[in-house]
Amino acid sequence: MVTESNPIQEPSQPGGKAGLVRSGLLYSTIVIVLPLLLIAAAFPLAKTSWFLTHDKYPWLMGLGYGRSLVHADCDVVVFGDSSALSSIDPRIVGPMTHMKTCNIADTGPVRVLSETRTLDVYLSQNARPKYVVFMYSPWAFHAYDKTWDTEPSPIEGIAYTLFFDSGPHAASIFLRHLKQSFEFVSWVGQASLHGALKVVFHIHSDERIQDLRALRNSTNGYYPFEPPGKTACSAADEMSHVEPVPDPAWATRLHQSYSAKADHVLLDLAPMPSCDPLALKAQQRLSGAADNELVLLPVSLFSSENPHPTTDGAKIASRALGEQIMAIEQRQASKTGSIEK
Repeated sequence: MVTESNPIQEPSQPGGKAGLVRSGLLYSTIVIVLPLLLIAAAFPLAKTSWFLTHDKYPWLMGLGYGRSLVHADCDVVVFGDSSALSSIDPRIVGPMTHMKTCNIADTGPVRVLSETRTLDVYLSQNARPKYVVFMYSPWAFHAYDKTWDTEPSPIEGIAYTLFFDSGPHAASIFLRHLKQSFEFVSWVGQASLHGALKVVFHIHSDERIQDLRALRNSTNGYYPFEPPGKTACSAADEMSHVEPVPDPAWATRLHQSYSAKADHVLLDLAPMPSCDPLALKAQQRLSGAADNELVLLPVSLFSSENPHPTTDGAKIASRALGEQIMAIEQRQASKTGSIEK
C-alpha cells in the first residue's frame, strides 16, 4: 500500500513580509520622528526664563546684548568675540576719551553663524557712532567660513539663532548644522533634567546662576574675569594650536562696509600671553594687518579660560584702546587746526 507523505512545512514567521514592513516603518518612524519631537520640545524650553536660570551656563543670558540697546547712542562701539568682551572695559575707555563707550561683543560660536548681525542691529537703532572697534584674538583674525572646526562648543551659536532668528532663516541654519543642533538639543535635555531633579528632590545649592544681562548692563557690556590668573602657558590651552594667518581681504571688507556707518573703523588685535608659543609668530605675521600693535601680557593677567584677560589685563587693554583713540583725535585736531590757519 502506497501512502502519501505530507510535505514538511517550514515554520512561518508571524506576519511574514507584512510584519517586516511594519517593523521597518515603525523603526523609521522612531528614528525620524523622535529627534524631531526632541527638537520641538528642546527649542522652546531653551528660551524660557526657567531654563536660563537652571542650566548653570550664564553665557546664554548675555547673548545679543547689543540688540537690547535702543537710543544708547554710544560714541565708541566695541564689537568682536569673547576676547573683546573680556578685554575692553567701557568704564575705562569712556573717561579717558570723554566718549560714551559700550561693548556689544558676543562669543566665537555666535560669530560663526551670525557674523556681524548684533552690530548691524545695534547700528540700526542707535545714532551713528564716532568709532566702531572690531577686536579679535590673533588666531581668529580672519573671516569665518561658517564651520565649527575652531570652536569647542556650538551651544552659544545655536542659542543665539534660536533667541533672535525665526522662520525660514533659522530653519535653514539648523538644517545646515544638524550635528550641532542635535548637540544643543542633547545639552538642553541634560541641563533640564538636572534642574528638574533638583526642584523635585528639593536639592538646594549655594551656587547661583549669574545674571549676565544685569552684569553687562552695569558694565556697559564688559564681562570681567576676576583674578587670580594663570601661572603658566600650557600646550593644552584652547586654540593655542591655531596659527595666525592674515586675511587682508576680510580686513578691507570690514573697513569698507562700516566706514559709511561710523567716523572711524578700527580693526584691533586682542592681547595674548607673552609665553604663548605662537606669540612671536603672531606679532610677525599680523604686523600691519591690524590698526593696533599686538599687546603681549604676562600669563598671570589671563584667566584659566584662555584667551580671556583678567580684570587687571583688561585695564591694560582698555587703556591701550583709549590711547589709540586719543591719538587719532589729536591727529585730526592738528589737521583741522592746520587747515583753519
